Amino acid sequence: MNTVPPAEIERRRQAEAAVADVRISDPASLDDAELVSVVKRLEGLEAELSTIRKQLFHVLDALTAEIERRVAAGLMPTEAAESTS
Repeated sequence: MNTVPPAEIERRRQAEAAVADVRISDPASLDDAELVSVVKRLEGLEAELSTIRKQLFHVLDALTAEIERRVAAGLMPTEAAESTS
């Protein structure tokens, strides 16, 4: 079962394509407009990925806090909580 939303898969593909772009491996070969365009595209992609990472960490923090709460209340065995690390 794939739980990754299609939009996230597309962002991942964009990131992979951007990094694999052979033109950017030699910045000196890019003209001014290409250089500016590539930088803007990568900055935009980085901002999107950063937003996704922040959302991911927010959810992960909430889940971890719930595990800690359950262990502290004796509702979850410590061994089960340790398997998440």
